[in-house]
Order: sequence, then structure tokens, then C-alpha cells
Amino acid sequence: MTFRGSQVLSNYLACCCFASLASLASCTGTVGSDQANYGSGSGNCDKPNQLAAGPAPLVRLSSSEYMNTLKDLFPKVSVAGAELTAIGEVQSDGFLNTAEAQAPSAAAIEAFAGNAAVVAKLVASDVTKILPCTAASPAEEASCGAKFIETFGKQAFRRPLTTTEKTRFGSFLKDASGKWGFPVAVRMVTEAFLQSPSFLYRIESSGKTIGGAIALDNYEVASRLSYLLTDTMPDAALMDAADAGRLTSAAGVKEQARRLLKTERAREAVASFHAQWLRFEKMDKLAKAADVYPNFDATMAAALKDATVKYVDRMFWDEGHKLQSFLTDNHAYVNSTLAPLYGTTASGSELVWTELDEPGRSGILTQAGLLAGLAHERNDAPVLRGIFVLDRLLCQPPPSPPADVNTTLPPLTESANQTTRQQLEASHATPKCASCHKSIDGIGFGFGNFDALGQYRTKEFGLDVDATGEFVGTDIDGKFDGAADMGRKLASSQQVSACLATQWLGYALAVRRENLDACMTDPLVKALGDANGDLRELVVALVASDAFRHRASTP
Repeated sequence: MTFRGSQVLSNYLACCCFASLASLASCTGTVGSDQANYGSGSGNCDKPNQLAAGPAPLVRLSSSEYMNTLKDLFPKVSVAGAELTAIGEVQSDGFLNTAEAQAPSAAAIEAFAGNAAVVAKLVASDVTKILPCTAASPAEEASCGAKFIETFGKQAFRRPLTTTEKTRFGSFLKDASGKWGFPVAVRMVTEAFLQSPSFLYRIESSGKTIGGAIALDNYEVASRLSYLLTDTMPDAALMDAADAGRLTSAAGVKEQARRLLKTERAREAVASFHAQWLRFEKMDKLAKAADVYPNFDATMAAALKDATVKYVDRMFWDEGHKLQSFLTDNHAYVNSTLAPLYGTTASGSELVWTELDEPGRSGILTQAGLLAGLAHERNDAPVLRGIFVLDRLLCQPPPSPPADVNTTLPPLTESANQTTRQQLEASHATPKCASCHKSIDGIGFGFGNFDALGQYRTKEFGLDVDATGEFVGTDIDGKFDGAADMGRKLASSQQVSACLATQWLGYALAVRRENLDACMTDPLVKALGDANGDLRELVVALVASDAFRHRASTP
């Protein structure tokens, strides 16, 4: 049937500042812009006695957060099976949740409106699945409707509704119920909730000024904590903690963080961070030249990615969970398909945790899947691998090449009678290229023992491989020999620890790295060191930090 209340709903959304997400700035602040200017993140904190509030842009739920929240908000409704429109996302600084890339678009607004209508229609088919009470008479409908608005509204907005909001939604429900009946009214109110900025965004406008910053209130902390560690809305225990005022202290936040980190949802959320930080999308749609790698196929491609994902998951949760192990461990997940790549044997399709004998393996750096993703179809890619280490592990991405420089590499062929390294060294020798490639290639050439499938080798095109490299412009400057030696140097680097802390904090606050400074990250680096490199303790320290629990007091 045609939903006759659609125009009324549209008018209601507009008058409540719900219709145009593009005009949200006039209601709550600037969309996707930081509230303060921060340094580059290098060096020590120059304001040790001031509270280091983090940037607090207006953050929209990411696509996964949005879908997970819909499922959790309607546990008795088949939201997972509904035909919902995915919300497009733009990668910024390597992540998909960065606020500056979330500017509202016509497509996004239409998707949110369409999804709200689909879910609300499912609700209307049996309102008992969402109502907290039974409404058998008009009088009961009125009281039940008020209770529904209060309880469902608190879940949807992740905070108690204000008196004004209760009045507005209550009046809307009463008016719609009188015209179209109670079930349709519930449907319309549900649809209105799902299009509200308070549902779609994490709006942080409360708190009191402390030490030149604004402390987030209990519910704002609960939302930040939940979406970081579970990729969805706060659960009942977290909301209970917020109700009881237990999330205004670092100790209270740590307690909830440790609880959430024991859940399966936390494993999924941490895996999402790792996939973005470590650019796992590079392993999607792997393609290799059939004449060079005749055994490569779709089964191997899938196994390469699955094994890398499982490796990172195990290193964080189960296998020492230390940064040093993450960079120097000599294990991999192996099955019969991947065994030849690792110079070992295995039977069956199941990926099995395996200790490797090859001398060059070094933690995440030499997982075959990641190496295959950071390679071309025929040859390895020292440039891609060098940039990966500089950007994702050292937070030192090289500048873009000059506009007048041709970045298309010449074909690397066996007939040149030179290794990939030798051919690239000749190509990058020009003055315009050499300045940047000194740091890129200095790292990238250290992966020379691994081909485009991540297989260990000592020769290429019949010639000896030179896998020596050099760090330039870092806190571990100097030469190294091969990926294992590189991994050991990176594991000893304070810059790597600071970069990891910065990557996590930027992801948690949905901001780019340049919007963070040492005052925000230094406490995290210290906590990581005090915990002997425990990756999980870094996350606990992050959510308890001043930067996570406060926002700047001036726009």
C-alpha cells in the first residue's frame, strides 16, 4: 500500500532539523572538521601540565557501525535479511571512518531515508517486536507509546532523550495515531528516529570544562568506547555503567574496556582496525602472471588473505600479543595450498599455525599474503613495500612525486640480465627521483628475498639477490640485511611505537594523523612501553586517555 503518512513524516523531519543532513552544521557544529589545530605528532609534548583533549569532529557512523547498530537495535526484527542500501565510504589516511571524508551527499541521505523506511515497515508488520509494553486500548496505546519513545529513543540516540525530544516525538506519535492508527504511528516514529542526526552521528555537545577542555559525559564516552571496541551501539552493561555515572573516570572506562575486549564483537572490531591500518584491501582481487606463477589461482588468493588475517588476529589476542612479536615472529598459518610458498609441508585445506624454518621470515612484514598484495603481477614491488613500512609503521609517508615526473616504471624483464633492484636503482637515479626514493627504496629493497607471491628466494632471474637496506630519517637509521634484520630494528623503534599509538588514536577519534600531537600520543607510547609492548594494553590506555575522554573547549 502507499504510505499516506510519508509527507507528514517528511514535514516532521524537516521541522526538527532531521531532513537535511547537509545542513547539520547549523544544528550541532561543523560536519567533519576538527575543533582545534594540532601539531604534526612528532617530538615530545611541550605542554605536559595541560589536559590534552583530542580533536572532536562530528562523526557519522561508518557503514559497518550503521548496519551493526540497526541489527542490535531491532533484535526481534529480521533486519539482517532486509534489502538495505550500503552507505558509500571514502578512504582517508588509510581508514574508512575519518570524519573529514564523511560529508553528507545526496546519495547518502537517500540511502539513510530508504533504509529507515524499510526497517520501519518491518517493525510495523508486528509492533509487539519493538514495543516495551502491550497496548490493547487507546488509553494503553498512549501510555505504551510514551514508554516506547523513552526506551527506544534512549537506545537509538545512545543517551536519554531530552524533555523537548520526548514532547516532539510524543506529539508526533499522538497525531499520527489519531490519523492512521497506532501501528502506523509507531512505524512513522521509528522512521523518524532512524533519520535523526542523533542516531546517524555521534553528537558530543555535553560535558563540563576541565583544565581548558570539555570532559565528555557518560553517554558520549559509552558511545566512543562501544563503537571503537565492538563496532556497534553500547550494550546493556555499558549503558548501565553510563546511567550510574561510572564512565567519567579513567578507572571506570578501563573496567568496561577490559570487559568488552573479552567479547567476540571486540575481535571483529579489532580485526576491522587491522584490516584498514595494514591495507588488507591490497589482498583483494589478487592477480599474478600465469607464466610466472602457474600454481596461483583463486583458491590460493583466498588462502593468502585468510592466513594473513588469522595471523594478525592471533598475534593480537593469543600469541604473546606483543609489538615485538608482531614484527619478528617466525610463524604463519599454512595449508596444503600455501605450504610450497613457505618451504614447508602441510595436508588439507585447513590453515594450521606453523613454525617456519626459513631464515628471512619476520612477523607481519613477511606474511606471504601481505607481500603478494604489495607486489605486481610478475615482479615484487620494492616501492610499494617501502611506502607501506614508511606510512603504516613509521607514520612517515613520502611526499607525492613531482607533477612532471613519469611514475610509470619500465617493464622489469629477465632479458635485462639485472635483478629488480638493479633495474629500479637505474630508473630512480635521476635527481628528481633519488631524493624520495633513498628512503623508500632503502626499505623496499630489504624485501628482495621475497617474490611477488611472498616466496623466499636467494636468486632472481638467475642472479644473486641483494636484500640489504637502510633506514633514513628515522630513529633507527642505519643499514640492515634482509627482512628479518629489518623487523628487529623496527621492533626496537620508539617511532614505530608512537606510530602505532597514533594510528589507533586517529582511528578512535576518526581524524587524520596530522590532527594529533605528542601531548595526546606520548602517554600511550609510555603505557605501551610499561606493558612491555602489550598491544591490548595500548588499547586500554587509549580509551582511558585524556585525548579520548575529552574534547577541545574552543571551536
